[in-house]
Amino acid sequence: MDKLSFMKKINSSRVLFLLMFFALAFSACKKNNLVIDKNDAIAPPYAKFETTDTIVKYFVSPSQDPIKIPVSITQPSSSDKVVNFTYTSNSAVDGQQYTGQSSLTIPAGQLIDSLSMTGIFAAYSGSRVDTVIITIDPSSAVPACSYKNKIYVIIRKGCPVVTADLLGDYATTTEYSPFYGNYTYSAPTTVSSFQQLTSTTGLMTVDNIWDYGWTVQFDANWADPTNPTLKARSATGLDGGDGFLYEVRAFTAGNLGTFSACDQTITLKMQIRITDSAWETVPYVVNMAR
Repeated sequence: MDKLSFMKKINSSRVLFLLMFFALAFSACKKNNLVIDKNDAIAPPYAKFETTDTIVKYFVSPSQDPIKIPVSITQPSSSDKVVNFTYTSNSAVDGQQYTGQSSLTIPAGQLIDSLSMTGIFAAYSGSRVDTVIITIDPSSAVPACSYKNKIYVIIRKGCPVVTADLLGDYATTTEYSPFYGNYTYSAPTTVSSFQQLTSTTGLMTVDNIWDYGWTVQFDANWADPTNPTLKARSATGLDGGDGFLYEVRAFTAGNLGTFSACDQTITLKMQIRITDSAWETVPYVVNMAR
């Protein structure tokens, strides 16, 4: 046998081995998955998470509404099916940041129910984020390749934006600009209007900026609950009380303000200038709190 024929024989053997390996792996995966087929004899009903994704976002509101995660079993049972769960996290502790059901009973004859988990609102100050892994106990779960027996729940603080709740005076207001320094307002800055335009956008009107009666409007967007934004609309002819007129606009570099429906705080960011002079190169910041 020449060298070329010998090499072809080796390569053919390798290809045949790989094909057999993948066929066995696929067969094992199907077996371990207990793929449901009308001709299959399936043993006891197994449990799995009935969700599209394995990562779930959970925004905890002051009302502490729980998150509901659907759990199903592979076939109806003639008796109640108890499904047990374990919770693990590198940072969150059951009873401190959340509470979760350790078991769920799916009634006889039913295929699906929901696991309840509740975040503790007071535990989520600032930008704290926790990830909790919920795992179906192996005694209940499908010994699966693809069925979901584990869910990752990302927990953070989040409040529905109710525009009326953000109206009114913000008694603690400070402003900052390297050109003008720090300044504490002697009279409260006020959100005089907050008009909701769509389900996640609105127009906020703020009075008494600069402590000299400026009124500036801001486009609000809370499509991303973790990062609600405020973008200043242009305003001109603003009396600075120092003999000059001023203008404001959205900062060109994209510095946007933000607000928190949970904390009732607002941060405004604008670009500012004396009319007909150069625009400031850093944002003019107004921090507002109740």
